[in-house]
Amino acid sequence: MRFLSTGICALASVLALASCAASQHSAAFVPQEARELVTQHPLAHWTKTSIGTFGDPYGVAVDQYCSGQCNVFVSDPGNRAVYLVRPDGSRTAIADTAKFGSDFDPQGISYLEYGKRILIADKGYNGASSFVAIVSLHGYHARLRDSFAEFPKYNRAVAGYSYYNSVKDQAAAVYAAQATYHPLVSQGAVACVEGPSCLFGSRPFSDPYGVAVGGKGTLFVVDARDKKAYRITHHEFHELGMTFADPYGIAVTADEKEVYVADAGAKKIYWRGANGVWSEIGAFADPYAVAVQADRTVYVADPGSRQVWRLTPP
Repeated sequence: MRFLSTGICALASVLALASCAASQHSAAFVPQEARELVTQHPLAHWTKTSIGTFGDPYGVAVDQYCSGQCNVFVSDPGNRAVYLVRPDGSRTAIADTAKFGSDFDPQGISYLEYGKRILIADKGYNGASSFVAIVSLHGYHARLRDSFAEFPKYNRAVAGYSYYNSVKDQAAAVYAAQATYHPLVSQGAVACVEGPSCLFGSRPFSDPYGVAVGGKGTLFVVDARDKKAYRITHHEFHELGMTFADPYGIAVTADEKEVYVADAGAKKIYWRGANGVWSEIGAFADPYAVAVQADRTVYVADPGSRQVWRLTPP
C-alpha cells in the first residue's frame, strides 16, 4: 500500500508539473487576460508564401472584394515608394519621390473600392509635413487635407469607404490613424480627412497605428498603447475582446464578420472569427500590417524579414 500511495503521489506531482509547464508555455505567447479566448490554430494548416522582398515594407493592401489572383499594393518607406505587385510577381512603382517629392515617406496603405484608388498615409520624411495621398490607377494623384496643423502627430495608417461608382466622385469617407511621436506626453487621433459620410471628424486615441473600414462603412482601429482593437459605428464604440502586446495593423472582411490584427510585439497575426473567438494564424519576424481579400487570403507586411507574405487558409 505504501508503494501504491507513493506511486500515486509521484504521478500526481508529475501531472502537476506538466500542467504548470503547459500553463507557462501558453502564457508565453498568448496576450494577457484574453488567453482563454485564444484557440491555437496551427500554422501548418495555412499555406505561407512570400510575394516578394522589399526595402522596408510597412503597409499592404488588397481589394477586399477580390478572390483568387489579385493585385497587391505595398508601401515601402525603405525605398520611399508604393508598389503594385501583380499575381505573376512583377511590380511597378505607382507612387514615389518623383510624384510626391523628396520628402515622400509612405507608411500605411489602403485600397478604395469602385474607383480603383489607392490611399497612402505619408509620415513626412525628415520633419516634413505629413499628408494623405490618393493615387488613381487611371493616372492621377492628389493630396488630402490633414486634420492637424503640425506635429507631434503623423499619419501612420489610412482607410477609406466608398459607395460611388466613378473615379471622379468623392470618397464617402477617408480616415487616417494619426499616431504620436511622443507617446508618453501626447495623444493620437483617428481623423476623417475627406468625405461626406464620416462617422466623426476626429476622435482621440492613445496611439492609433492601424485603421480599416468594412463594406458597410464600420470603422476598425488598433491602438498600440492601449493594446486594444475597436469597432466604431455611429452608435457604438466597442472593444473586440482581446489585449495584444503591440498591435500595429488591422484588417476586416467586406462583410465585417472577421477581423485580423498584426501584433508586432507578439510577432503574431490574430484572427477574430464571426463567433467572436480569437485565433493565432501565423508567426512572423515583425508584422506591421495585414490585409484580407474576399476568399480570406491574408497578406502580411513584415519589415523584420523584408517580406510581404501571403497566408492561404485551409
